[in-house]
Amino acid sequence: MTAEYDQNYFENGQDLGISGYKNYHWMPEITIPMAYHIVRRLGINTTDRILDYGCAKGFLVKAFNLLGFDAYGVDISEYAISQTPNDVKDKCHSIKTIDDIKSIESNWDFCIAKDV
Repeated sequence: MTAEYDQNYFENGQDLGISGYKNYHWMPEITIPMAYHIVRRLGINTTDRILDYGCAKGFLVKAFNLLGFDAYGVDISEYAISQTPNDVKDKCHSIKTIDDIKSIESNWDFCIAKDV
């Protein structure tokens, strides 16, 4: 993992001028409606499989799953993946290259790359 996407990036990024993050945490009041609008706009069905490419801490993955979708996430930040909520830990994976996705799952119907 590169140092650019470490704890400071997600927790102190604004203060340090390295990212837009500050104490990045689960905000269901924002993330669940966003996931809802994404699936409506893209026409995603509950039978579709979603990959969140660059999922960070897995909050969008969590929201999709709460809404009844089969969603997974990958990110290059080992720190971010280590911080995923317990209910999606098995659905979020750290990767080093795009080829690492093949070892996790395949046959995605949609790939979301939000804020990547």
